Amino acid sequence: MTWTIIGINALLWVVFSSAVNSGLKTHGLRVFENGLAGFIWKHLVLHPEQVFGDLKLWQVFTSAWLHDWQGASHVAFNMLALFFFGRAAESHLGRGGYLKLYIGGALLCSLIYTGYAYLTGNFMPALGASGAVYAVLVWVACMNPRGTVYMMMIIPMPMWMAVGVFIVGMEVVTLAQNASDAGAAVGHLSGAAWGLLYFRFARRWKSERGPGGWLVRKRRERKPQREAKERATEPRVSGGEKARVDALLSKISREGMDALSQEEKDFLADASKRF
Repeated sequence: MTWTIIGINALLWVVFSSAVNSGLKTHGLRVFENGLAGFIWKHLVLHPEQVFGDLKLWQVFTSAWLHDWQGASHVAFNMLALFFFGRAAESHLGRGGYLKLYIGGALLCSLIYTGYAYLTGNFMPALGASGAVYAVLVWVACMNPRGTVYMMMIIPMPMWMAVGVFIVGMEVVTLAQNASDAGAAVGHLSGAAWGLLYFRFARRWKSERGPGGWLVRKRRERKPQREAKERATEPRVSGGEKARVDALLSKISREGMDALSQEEKDFLADASKRF
């Protein structure tokens, strides 16, 4: 699933950047008003004022699969982080759990960013998978806080420090300074918060005490009934039939299938269907 997500993001970046670059040659500065680039910009990129104003609710999801068309650094950083840490998360959570972690981080990032835009009046368009990637990074850091990572491919440090201080911490500083990209920091921190919450509560959701405990209890109560039903429907095998099957199988082993009469072959075929 990690490779699939990386492939989708890379492919959509190529499509979007190619559409913009080719559109610049034909439409100039009006590139985002026409053609494929215009469609992606108007309908798939996150425009906070359109999410609820025009009910383009899908933008909170589609924008998380697009990246800056002006260069490869945005998509490269996100996909590189996903390559190194996404596979570790997927190996522990499985495909379903991993998708919940990734998509949950993306959606929460977009929704909180939209809410922040309404709160501040800064309706800057947004795109990128950073919220989802931050969710994965934080989850892996919580799972293996003492694991060693190499910042800048050179400096070794524990996972909790690399993610908590140098990644999440920098977003907190950006937000505290109320910089021009404070909205992006809010979105990134929302994704990170989802990773923390998912690590904290996902295992409880599978227990009887968590929010999904009623479903676990229901399945536990129904398990004996299901097993009893399965036992009731199992075919009954008499001792004589079993002994004859064993004898015929021994005969086949010694003399081959051709040694059986047609009646014996029919008996084995019927026993195979029933047993």
